[in-house]
Amino acid sequence: GHRRAPVACGGCPVPAPVRAPSHGCVRSPSARLRPNRGRPSPTRSHSVVRAGVEERSLYRSVPLCSRAASMQAARSVASARAQARNTTGATHARASPRRAVSRCLLEKQPEADETVRFPGKFVGGKAPEDLPRHLQERNRISTPWDAARIELAERFGASEAELDKAADISDEHLSEAYTMMQICRDFENECGQAYMAGKIRGFMHLDNGQESIPALLNDCIREGDLKHSYYRDHCHAIASGVDPGAVMAELYGKDGGTCRGTGGSMHIYDVASNFQGGWALVGEQLPYAVGAARSIHMDRSLGYPGKQHQNHKWDKMEKDDRIAVVFVGEGGAQNGRMAECLNAAAKENLPILFLVIDNGRAINTFTQDVAANQAVYRMGEHYGIPGALVDGQNIEDTLKVGRVGVDHV
Repeated sequence: GHRRAPVACGGCPVPAPVRAPSHGCVRSPSARLRPNRGRPSPTRSHSVVRAGVEERSLYRSVPLCSRAASMQAARSVASARAQARNTTGATHARASPRRAVSRCLLEKQPEADETVRFPGKFVGGKAPEDLPRHLQERNRISTPWDAARIELAERFGASEAELDKAADISDEHLSEAYTMMQICRDFENECGQAYMAGKIRGFMHLDNGQESIPALLNDCIREGDLKHSYYRDHCHAIASGVDPGAVMAELYGKDGGTCRGTGGSMHIYDVASNFQGGWALVGEQLPYAVGAARSIHMDRSLGYPGKQHQNHKWDKMEKDDRIAVVFVGEGGAQNGRMAECLNAAAKENLPILFLVIDNGRAINTFTQDVAANQAVYRMGEHYGIPGALVDGQNIEDTLKVGRVGVDHV
């Protein structure tokens, strides 16, 4: 964006703007401290000057390194500085300690492949030896349906007929679940591409890898149920019946969005489908969901079916089978609001389903580091609220266990 003619600074083989001293040349003081500043991702360029070697051959692309790669490269800084101080001779006569450090970072920086950037993201096989212990101990859970039936019968009081009904998953049900999962994956991929292109502003949290939850929502949660999501709410809104075009328009800040473009990614809201919005703060949605469940309970007690059911007339409140559903992560489940809401829901026997999505991490905090009891699904036992554990990567078991839980509520 500079209008002045570029000139060569002498340290880099490419011309640099006059008013941009931090363009990446190591001769610039600011560039010495932050050589990657101003460089586009995913690759950033850096150049060094070394005697006896052509400068252009040293102008190379350095991929963005992960935290582990950065720490590994930083450990070699001290030795590089010592080597630069102690080395004598014509070869390194013009090489300063800072340039030697830069050369060391260029030559010894490992490639930022997926296994380095995401050490906990491996499927099958043996965990890497350098993987932290708390990650090695967390393996994929196994919840076979035969064992889950016994637990559901004991904790939820489900009869054999109810369990058989929940286990009756036809090809049509699987096709609908797969369709919803594919829609959610494609939608989130498009959101990610638009966000990286700068078309979507603000914060955005994608739901890739957790598509079984929207499939469950689409399978057994009804339109009249009051849904409360968290900051990963795109797919939850779509599975609740919100128009995907309206959700995307909200992300783009358009007037046709669910909140006319004022809510953004974390605040999708739709009255028609009773989707009570996403909530940006961790655990903030919990008390509101309990309040919604209490309103349903009061409607039953007063014989008032609610606005969306005013055209229905019934004499018994038991026919109003609406429930409140709240989504929360295992990190949000460690929030103090969770204990208060469990107590309030149990005390008044409220029709609410707590759906905890446990991926083992609360942003950058591991569950093992903050939770004394990592079995989040058993947090409600003290209050008399049953819970069940299911592998979210197994869509059939997710649908079966989810149906039993919803029917119980």
